[in-house]
Formats: sequence, C-alpha cells, structure tokens
Amino acid sequence: MGETYMTEEYRKLLGAAGYHELALGIRYGILGDWEDGELPLPDLTEGELEERTDKFWNLLKKPQPGGMGLFEMQKRLRLSEKELYVVFLAALWWIHDGFWPLLMKMGAKGPGISLEHSRLLMEMAEKRLGESAVFDAGRMRRLALFDACTKTWLRLDGIMSAHFAFGEPAPLWWRMGTRWFCPKEKTEEVAGTRRKEFVSRLAKYLEGGRGPLFLTGETGSGRRFLIKQAARLLDKNLLFVSLTPKLLEESGLAGIIVREALLFQGWPVIVCTGESQEEAGLLQELAYQCRMEGLPLIVIGHGEQGLSDKNGLGLLAEVPGLYGGERLRLWKIMSSHLQFASDVSMEELADRYVLLPGQIRSILDLAKKQADFMQSAVIDRRLLFSCCHRYLRQSLGGKAVQVPVRFSWEDLLLEKKQKDKLRRAENQIRFSGQVFEEWGLAEKQPYGHGVSLVFSGPPGTGKTMAAQVLAGRIGMELYRVELPAVVSKYIGETEKNLNEIFEHAKKAQVVLFFDEADVLFGKRTDVRDSNDKYSNMEAAFLLQKMESYNGVTILATNFLRNMDEAFKRRIRYLVEFPFPDRYWRMEIWKRAFPERLPLKPDIDLEFMAASFELSGAGIRNVVLEAAFLAAAEKEAVGMPQLVQAAKGELEKNGKTMAPEDFGPYAMYLDGADNSLGAV
Repeated sequence: MGETYMTEEYRKLLGAAGYHELALGIRYGILGDWEDGELPLPDLTEGELEERTDKFWNLLKKPQPGGMGLFEMQKRLRLSEKELYVVFLAALWWIHDGFWPLLMKMGAKGPGISLEHSRLLMEMAEKRLGESAVFDAGRMRRLALFDACTKTWLRLDGIMSAHFAFGEPAPLWWRMGTRWFCPKEKTEEVAGTRRKEFVSRLAKYLEGGRGPLFLTGETGSGRRFLIKQAARLLDKNLLFVSLTPKLLEESGLAGIIVREALLFQGWPVIVCTGESQEEAGLLQELAYQCRMEGLPLIVIGHGEQGLSDKNGLGLLAEVPGLYGGERLRLWKIMSSHLQFASDVSMEELADRYVLLPGQIRSILDLAKKQADFMQSAVIDRRLLFSCCHRYLRQSLGGKAVQVPVRFSWEDLLLEKKQKDKLRRAENQIRFSGQVFEEWGLAEKQPYGHGVSLVFSGPPGTGKTMAAQVLAGRIGMELYRVELPAVVSKYIGETEKNLNEIFEHAKKAQVVLFFDEADVLFGKRTDVRDSNDKYSNMEAAFLLQKMESYNGVTILATNFLRNMDEAFKRRIRYLVEFPFPDRYWRMEIWKRAFPERLPLKPDIDLEFMAASFELSGAGIRNVVLEAAFLAAAEKEAVGMPQLVQAAKGELEKNGKTMAPEDFGPYAMYLDGADNSLGAV
C-alpha cells in the first residue's frame, strides 16, 4: 500500500479520537525498525511476522505520543482486551502487504478472512490473553466492527479499515451524509427567552439519558441550531446523519452510526423525512442500539415518524416559534456583517414577515448576492423587500393571480371615514407582533390574529385599487382569488381548494383578495337538501381559515346586504365603496389624465362630472378610449373624443342616452357615428 495523506482538518479530528496515533503506530511500529521510522517491504517469514505483530501489540499497551491510540479505541468502544486483539489482527490486511503471508495461512483470498479459518484469530487471542477472556461476538457484530457480507466470509468494516490503513475515511463517511459538531465550534447566540428556555429543557432531558428525543418543526425553524446549543451546554459532540436514499442502502447502518458516535464520544442526531419504511425500520433499530449502549437518540423531523424505543414513546419536542422581538433580534444578529441603506428598518421586517431563522438567513444571503452583482456597497429597502417576496413567492396552487401594486393613498378617493378604517387595518398589520406577542394580547385572544376585511360596493368603485393600496403600504404582494373558479360542485372539493390557497399564502406572506365573494356568502338558506347544507359549510370553512390565518384577507362583494349578519360579525373591518356622486366624480376626472397626455384647452370636466354617472373605473375607461380616438385622428384629446367615449361606456353599461343629454356637445355624436361607419 502506498502512503496516503489527510487534510489538516481531518487529521486533527482523527488525532482527537486516537486514530491518527494508532495509524502512525501501525505504520512505523510493526514494519521495519520503528526506532528510525524506516518503512521497508521485507519478505518476512511467518514466524517473523508473528513476532513483529507481538512486538507492536505490546508496544501499543504503552501510552502513545499525542494520544492513547488503540487502547483509546478500546475504552471508547468498551471492548474487552480479547475483542480488541481480534479487531487488531483483522486489521493487519490493511496495514501492509508484508502481512499477507500470515493472512493467507488463515484462508484469506482478499481483504477479509473466511469464517472457517478465522478461528486462528481466536486461537492467537486466547494464546496471549487466556481462554476465559470476554468476547461478545453479538455486540461486535451489532457495532459493525466486522462486515459479514456472506455466511462464510468475515472482513473488517470499510470505514474501520480506512481508519487502520491511515487512508482518508472522511470523504467516504461524509459522502454518506454525515457531519460532526464539536461544542467548541463558534455559532450564533440563541435569540429570545422562550428559545433559550427550550434549549435548557433539551439539555436537561438529554443529560438524564432518557428515551429518544423527537425534535419537530418546519424546515428552517432552527432544529439543528437549537440541538447544537443544548449539546454545547453539556460539552457534548454530535454526529449529524441525514438519511439520504443512498445512505439507507448501506449495510449495517445502525451499527455504524452507533459505533462512530461512541468513537467520537458524541450523540447521534438523525435527520429524516419520514417518507419511507426504510427510515422507520432504521430508527427502530437505532433506538434499540442506543438504549443498549446508553446513548440518547435525537431525531429531527416533522413528527414522531410513528416510532418508539420499544419501551414506549420518546419525548416529542416542537421548536417554539418566534415573537416579533425575537425575530427582530435574529434579523440584527444574522445581518451584523452586512451594510444597509438608511431606509432599511429591521423593526419593519420583523413585524411584517413571520419568517423562520433559516428563511431569514436565506433572504439575507440572496440580498447580498444581488447587491454584489449590482456592485452596490449597501442593501437598500427595495432590494431587501424584493428578496423577501422572491423567496416567499408561491404559485398558490394556480388558483390565484398576482395583482401588480401600482396605487397609493393619493390615488384612492374615499371619504375620511372609510380611509380611516383602512389605516386602522394597516396599523393592526404593522404592530401585530408588538400587541399580540410582546404585550400579551395573544393570551386573551388565542385566534384571529390576522386582519379580515370586507370591501362592499358597486363594480368599479375602487375595491381592487384599495386592496392594492393596502398591500403596497404593508409591503406585501397581492393575490386575487376568483371564488367562482374555486367553488366546485363536488362535495369537499371547495374546502380542498381553499385549504391549498391558505397553506401557500401562509408560506408566501401575501394579501389574499377574494373577488366576487357573493357566490359563497349569500344569506344562509334553510337546509332543504344536501346542496344547501354543503354551501353553508363551505362559507363557514372559508371564515374559519380566515380567522386562523395570521395574514391579511379581503373579501369583495357587490351586495353587502346579501351577506349573513352572523358572518359580518366575524369580519374585522367592513369598508363601503359607494357609487361616486357629482363631487367625487369631479375629483376622479381631475386625476384621470396623465401629465404627458396632450389635452385641448376646451375640455369641460364640470360638464362630464355632472352629466354622466360613471364609476371610477368607468371614467378611466372613457379617458383611455378617448386617447385612442385622438391618436387615430392625430390630435390632442378634446371634448369630441371624450363625448364619443362616454357614450360608448354608458351604452356598454345598458344606459341609453338621448342627444339632448349631451347638451352643447351633442354635435360631436354625429361625427362619432360617421367616423365609426367609415371604419
């Protein structure tokens, strides 16, 4: 075998566990003259090989420079001297080809020993240590010290053989989805009193050496981080093992994990998905072996995975959520190495987005990459919010469509009373973390922490615009849910669709805008048949989801009077959007023209507001149509185009206008008809 070298990092790790000294001792002790460190490849007789083996065995009984070597392994695995000697002899194949003649005598035809001839190992052990020496073959197999691939063949486990051969077992082991954690590693501090108390309880439970610990929580909730903090309190190493499909194919995996945990003087932490029977079987075996070896088993997942330690269920511990103040501390801790523009407020981010620790880190990493790409030294508010939206954006099951947020408070023309309701809704969203969590109102009101609104009014009166304004003010994306497309005639399908929408919205942190809610929220009828019964159940289900959703939901209806009074009481804010009177129509007309739109000086907005009863959307449609007419005629927008466009909009809405209704501008109607006829 040629010499191989390790990385400095792994060399330190093996040194801490005794492997480094053991491998050096084997190479420089058995072969040749260990006093001068030469490594010849002599053709030794069987007797000379046995003599050198005995010399090295005796040499290793003494403390080795820098560690205990082989006997440190014995102590950590709790092996008897006889068990250790058999492991030592079985490792000779991997030490040097000079030992092969001795192994060939035992029946070896490759890296291993036939069981029929492996008795020689026992004979050599008994010859030196006595027949009464303890040898627990079952435990050695359980710890996967030997890999019995067939009924007639015995060989040293591949990872163990790599340790002995002074190769590099780290890449092999790490490819299998494992990571070590030492309590001296530098990590971030725990944010929040509740999570610190949670870590203390974890440490106390693990220190007692009780049954398995099932640590649950969403991906990114900090499960690995918190268990590391508990291990730090106890000064314990951890062996993290992610159960990948490839790793689950490994023979004797449970024994390998337990053995490596013992050698590393750590505790196994199994990261699983709970999606396969192989995982469940492995965890059952690990629970048994850890109990036999006095090790706590820690399982990270999304539940108990249906497992027990065969003496009852272990502890199920769910990672606590984060209050607004705790999220704020996490934002500050995780972003301490970044530079932000003056318009960035960590308080605003913590209040607005209910994010997990892993999500916060991912968003900050994304923002840093984007800033570097744009060659910006700082991260501004727009970029940071964009990264939040990009990370959280979901398709919402294809049942909702994103609505661009383009309007502001100045664009929204409502009476002060209605605007005040919208501002109060905005304040509840902004300060929900402070009021419910920091001030303790969540204890008095266990559900309904989100904001629910009903926008009622005729079509075109600004309900969708108000939803855009509110979403823009709180910095969230707006998704419109078309209820007619969600409601299904099949029993249970509507609830399924609604549940899917709210689950996606919970992850994406968006404002849900349910348009045309009348299809679901008509007055409850007497239950005459199953259709009436299930219609009421669907409406109740939507309200239940709205109350449990901690975000913002808006229902838009054209007829508030048709909504059941019991449903209205469960809505936080009712905002009416009346059809605009002459005064409000005038205000809308004044703001309907962009600055770059060419206008004739004869435009009579007073006449347009007084003569034509149009909604805000109707007025915008008239301006748009007039602009196209003017563009086709290659002139600025004037009263001819506005009158013609208004006539078309009113007819579209089913209103018939007589020529005298157009007053002094009726002259333009014939021109409009002639123009259309020419086309």
